[in-house]
Amino acid sequence: ISDPSSLPVSFWLPDPFAKVVVDGSGQCHSTDTVKSTLDPKWNQHYDL
Repeated sequence: ISDPSSLPVSFWLPDPFAKVVVDGSGQCHSTDTVKSTLDPKWNQHYDL
């Protein structure tokens, strides 16, 4: 690919998520994936 800007936006934008691991406790939580964005926002709460 010589010019990635010619690709459709959905081809190159990430699908971010956050993962929280609490050492020694065995707790691991992941947020929902936010599709095709460079500015993800999550409104999720976890009790750790």
